[in-house]
Amino acid sequence: MSSFTLDDHAKAVEALASVSARRDNYSGNNPNKFRADIEAAKARLAAIELSLKRVGVLQRSPAEERDAELGLAFPNAQSKEVVTWRGRQFIKRFTPTGKSLSGKTPLGWTSRWEEQRARPQPPVTAVRSQARFAQPRTIAGTAMMGSP
Repeated sequence: MSSFTLDDHAKAVEALASVSARRDNYSGNNPNKFRADIEAAKARLAAIELSLKRVGVLQRSPAEERDAELGLAFPNAQSKEVVTWRGRQFIKRFTPTGKSLSGKTPLGWTSRWEEQRARPQPPVTAVRSQARFAQPRTIAGTAMMGSP
């Protein structure tokens, strides 16, 4: 069972909106002002939504349903691992839900599955035969491979 409720979700949405409004109303000269607060609010909202979707309180999109089924079918899949599921290939990707002010430390991670599109095969070009190099020849009684 999830430890989050719809009330927690509403509070997280409100907190993100509040921080975003403070940033929009800020007239100072610091471009990074409120950035860490916004990233933290986004990461918290993402964690709450993920938890509520997992238990079925919030509805999942079709892509999230597919990702959940793939997660159950391949629970130990690593990042960038390609798997075949229902005749199609998917690759697992991880993205940060938010980053620290320096941009180096992720505040949380979320995973998703991307379908691998079939790559078009390059046209096959005719290769000139190298038959003259494949013919054995004899020099002074010994067989050698090479050109005449």
